[in-house]
Amino acid sequence: MRIPIVNDDHDFVAIFFLLLLPNFVQAQNLSPFTLPPKNVLMAMDYEKKEKKKTMRVRFLPVLKDQSDLEPYFGGVKNTVARNVGLSISSNSGSLYAELLSDNIYLSKLGFGRIGFGALIDNSDDTSAASFDRFFNAGGNGIMYLLLPVIYYQTSSDEVTNARADLVFLPRVACDIPALNSTIEDPTYNTDIGFEGRGFMNTVSDKFSFFAQARFGCTFGSKKFYENLGLNENNRKVFFSSKWTLGVDLKSLIRISISKPWFGPEEIVKNQPLIVGVQFVRDQE
Repeated sequence: MRIPIVNDDHDFVAIFFLLLLPNFVQAQNLSPFTLPPKNVLMAMDYEKKEKKKTMRVRFLPVLKDQSDLEPYFGGVKNTVARNVGLSISSNSGSLYAELLSDNIYLSKLGFGRIGFGALIDNSDDTSAASFDRFFNAGGNGIMYLLLPVIYYQTSSDEVTNARADLVFLPRVACDIPALNSTIEDPTYNTDIGFEGRGFMNTVSDKFSFFAQARFGCTFGSKKFYENLGLNENNRKVFFSSKWTLGVDLKSLIRISISKPWFGPEEIVKNQPLIVGVQFVRDQE
């Protein structure tokens, strides 16, 4: 074997490195001409996470015990002045406030909610005011019962949550007269209806888009039909519906648009598109 002649310090260092390189590669079990394993490259690019998807479907009774109340209603305590809503249309405006609400246990039907609210409108026209009261609340004094019938929810770690439900939502409404005034011909109505509602939340729950539709069967006093402008032939039990689209902003403000879907011709043709702004206070 020929021994290389070292002319200077630089040649000595180069020869020393060449002699040690094969031993270093063998000790590390690597080859100068091979790439890292494929799984190592994948780990460099991203960290793979397992998604957790859940789906929940319930039928009546939807709310079986008090532990179901908070995720559905937002709490188990009674609430005073939970939300206030302002509705504006081309011919009138109104302010609705839910003054009191509480949860109620209905035996085999599970839990529901009962509440009382009041509506104030600024319209001088009796017909327009009656339209506004009926489609926004039912009257300027209203008591309702809300009972979930079907509930569906999907959720995932990295996608938006969505839920839909069908609720039984009857309401009894009346036009409360001014203080110290006599009631000669009371105005009241009962609306027995269902509402279908769908919600889709963003990842951080800052926005919640929703759509809902109400279908109801309504009957009331003679004065109620007169105020709506119904003719003699239509002053009887009638069916009606309305749709609503909107968005919740971080559970603080709810903005929506709504309009009658079907009903007596005198009601549907006279009811314009309604824009609503509602201030919602979550329960603690």
